[in-house]
Amino acid sequence: GTVSGLLAAAAAHGYFERRRLRMESAQTVAPIRLLKGPPQEPLGPVLPRSDWHKYPQWVFFGGDRGTGCQHPPLEADPLFHDIADPVLLPMVPPVGRTRGRGAAVVVPGGNFELLGSHEGEPVARWLAETLGIDAYVLRYRLLPLASHTDRLADLGQAVLEARHRTGGGPVLAIGFSAGGYLVASGCANVTDEKDGRRPDAIALVYPCIDSTEWGDAATAGFWNTSVESPQAKSC
Repeated sequence: GTVSGLLAAAAAHGYFERRRLRMESAQTVAPIRLLKGPPQEPLGPVLPRSDWHKYPQWVFFGGDRGTGCQHPPLEADPLFHDIADPVLLPMVPPVGRTRGRGAAVVVPGGNFELLGSHEGEPVARWLAETLGIDAYVLRYRLLPLASHTDRLADLGQAVLEARHRTGGGPVLAIGFSAGGYLVASGCANVTDEKDGRRPDAIALVYPCIDSTEWGDAATAGFWNTSVESPQAKSC
């Protein structure tokens, strides 16, 4: 729709990054864990530093996201660590900003093996500063350890948490690429309109909707997951 198109165009032209340079007043606050009990293993980065050179360019951004990059170093990027422990990474509006109504959950893509920072914090910051709403980046569980059922549970809990913290909603879920598939399938799996896990509105930005490619090793694009694994087949 119109919202998805605008977000896609803005991301493609680096609007969110340029906006960040001009306006730094939105604030991150402490992550919100979505699972009860102690953090789930494994903790730490997705792969050890010695293997970081294997990552695609959209994760690495050249070097270790060095000087001039608008994304944190991999070693400090919360989307790159603790992938078995889902969290919400909140971005709150500037102090004194007129508050908008509701909240947003931002769901980055990454082929379910990684999470793209360019589809996370810059988008949440833009929403918080422009619309005056709390925006939450979802770090959901990934392959090869987690199934799609796990990711659907993470999304549902994220929407519930955002709804609770905003006094009932409404809650917008914005999904990029594989995150768009997660948002769309999450809505399809919650048929009760009164179920608080279902977003009130969604925006799908260049979403992957057809899941058949994830079942073919030639098209899946996995670098650390077998298409024959139960976790991959659950997509």
